[in-house]
Amino acid sequence: MAVILFGLAGGEVALRWASSSDWAREWARQKAAEMLHRDVRLQKMSASFSGIKLDGLEIAEPGGFDEGTFVSAQRVRVRVNLLALLCKRLSVRAFIITQAKVNLVRREDGTFNFDGIVPAAEDKPKDEKPSAWPLDITLDRLSMRDMDLTYTDLQQHTRAAASDVAFQISQFGLKQKFSVEIKSVLTYETQGKTISVPAGLQAQAYLEGFNLARAYVEVGRFTAQYKDASFTLRLRVEDFTRPLVHAALQLENVTSAVVAEWMDDVPEFTLPELSAVADARIDLKAQKADIQQLSLELPGLESQFAGEWDYARQQPNDFETSFTVDLADIAKLVPLWVEEYRLKGELTGSASQKEGALTADVVLKNGAGRVPYTGEFTKVAASFHAQEKAGLTEGSASGSLSGRLNGDPFNGSLTLTQLPDEWKADVKLRAGRVALPPLVRLLDERRT
Repeated sequence: MAVILFGLAGGEVALRWASSSDWAREWARQKAAEMLHRDVRLQKMSASFSGIKLDGLEIAEPGGFDEGTFVSAQRVRVRVNLLALLCKRLSVRAFIITQAKVNLVRREDGTFNFDGIVPAAEDKPKDEKPSAWPLDITLDRLSMRDMDLTYTDLQQHTRAAASDVAFQISQFGLKQKFSVEIKSVLTYETQGKTISVPAGLQAQAYLEGFNLARAYVEVGRFTAQYKDASFTLRLRVEDFTRPLVHAALQLENVTSAVVAEWMDDVPEFTLPELSAVADARIDLKAQKADIQQLSLELPGLESQFAGEWDYARQQPNDFETSFTVDLADIAKLVPLWVEEYRLKGELTGSASQKEGALTADVVLKNGAGRVPYTGEFTKVAASFHAQEKAGLTEGSASGSLSGRLNGDPFNGSLTLTQLPDEWKADVKLRAGRVALPPLVRLLDERRT
């Protein structure tokens, strides 16, 4: 036993000495350059039975370091359990990267600066079964500290970056659930404007030995903050052969002051809360999504959608949708509307499509509002019904309208018939008296 321990200790010392020599470092640098097809720099290297240490690792842009640095890392530390290899297990106790910088570029011709490093996917026969993974891989901890990632698009003239990235994966394994945590500051630049957003992500994943039908990813929480506005996303994806997706999104405290720096001529508005929920099954081969639920809620608005979306042709197939709008609550989002239009009433609508036949209904109840240079509308009721078929070349519509304008009643009706070669319309509007306010008074009000 003493001889074995003495031999291991001697081997450890010899391995450390040999791996840290200049010739070993140069050999490793050349092999890396040959594999990556890029110039590589490496300041220090050492290895032992427990792992590898690298310092000052740099990978050049195509054309060499005179063109810039593609990837760099101040320190890389890998600790492994060699005894696990005897059981066909690759057990990595820790993989730590410190102060890494990654520079991704999309050139004007559409190519990327990482082309040539990432190998092109090879076409395989359809009946060829995927090979079994030779090793059971486990990773106790993968950590990246103080990482900076930039992406420059020379076609769109935009730049995005993630700075001060703290990235950690805990208890990674091909056949066990593992967790992912990321914190960063996201930056987006376009047309001389810059947006910086602190963001964070917490997620869990299960790969089931790369059995995609049983694998899943769950984002428990992705958050981003910009001034007073916040964004939260929760996401779960199961079965990557026919993904089953559940997503819940929430926006809070979005105001005109938040977006004024990167959007021009924005009227004053306040959106205290917006939430959306989606459940869908995606058929990747058919390029279709079966949307079981898509809902949107914000003050004054509720909407629902369910149906099949053909994203190859960018159009829905059979679907059902509905919405409800409280006009007074919607108007409160934009203070100018409250005073200018004084909207009231409930607007509801629904639409459906089945086997190419489309129907739609819209109803307004207890409507009221003020139209500049016209006056006050009160007790407004309206309804509209339409149906289409034969690829939207044949159909019909009907509607009715009633209410009071400046206290005097009015009503109207509409019938419409659509044929492949012609349209027929009958519009009627009745009012016993139309009394409009004096134009001079309205002009004075607008000046005030």
